[in-house]
Amino acid sequence: MKAILLFCLLFISTIFYSCSSSNIVEVDSSNLSPTIKMFYNNFKYYSTFITPLGEWEKEFSEAEVFKLAKLYEKTICEDKKGYLSLSTTLNKAYFDEVQRANEKDEIVYKIEPRKLRHCLTNLIINNYCKATNGLIRTPHLLRVKLLQKSTETRNIVNSNMKSSLKKMTVLVEDVLKSKDINNGDTLKIFYPLNADVSEDNFKINSSYFLGLFYYSLDLEAYHLEFLNNSVIPIENDIIYFPKYDYGLGKNLKWTEFRKLFKEKFLIFNTYLYK
Repeated sequence: MKAILLFCLLFISTIFYSCSSSNIVEVDSSNLSPTIKMFYNNFKYYSTFITPLGEWEKEFSEAEVFKLAKLYEKTICEDKKGYLSLSTTLNKAYFDEVQRANEKDEIVYKIEPRKLRHCLTNLIINNYCKATNGLIRTPHLLRVKLLQKSTETRNIVNSNMKSSLKKMTVLVEDVLKSKDINNGDTLKIFYPLNADVSEDNFKINSSYFLGLFYYSLDLEAYHLEFLNNSVIPIENDIIYFPKYDYGLGKNLKWTEFRKLFKEKFLIFNTYLYK
């Protein structure tokens, strides 16, 4: 009886891992940009070390987790739209496979892409912190001065619908991280009307520490990333944190904050930092 049980377990294990070199449902990568293709190949590589239940079969070294964080930051900063598009494609491929398997009364022995991303995220958080994980996924970290603010109705891409958004025009005073934004640039930024942050938090001619990304599922524009879900003002060259201060201390001079922040968080892709 024990021999039969052992054979069954070995057979199931073989089904799990012998069908493909990766443990995700694969998609056509021929049209992916070089950056996204590199991420996709690494995504498949990491899937070989995890079960469909989301359990790692390998312990990753600090150097390996550093490389993973570096990969995520590079990918999202260079092509966040491509990253989100790949995520959508992988999710659809997985659930299409599940539906086909259900119709045949079969089981899909692959990990859901969303679950794998969650497990990879936890590797970064456990080795660094939650703030690091959030910051590597923010393509632009800037100090800006607010010049104008208004409400604007814009057409939603690939749709006949419209969306009303808060709009800000800002002058970039200092760049901590960005591939293509520089000091002195003027940017138009949007954020949703239903954001938890009040418009009154933003004052004309005042400075703020902001995160931005250049992609939305609805609109092509710079969109505001509320760091720590709050507005972070800079007054008299001192930065004030309403919530989490990144473990750096309260009410720091901008130059001191900039130095400490860069030493702690901007450590993966030096070509992105300024």
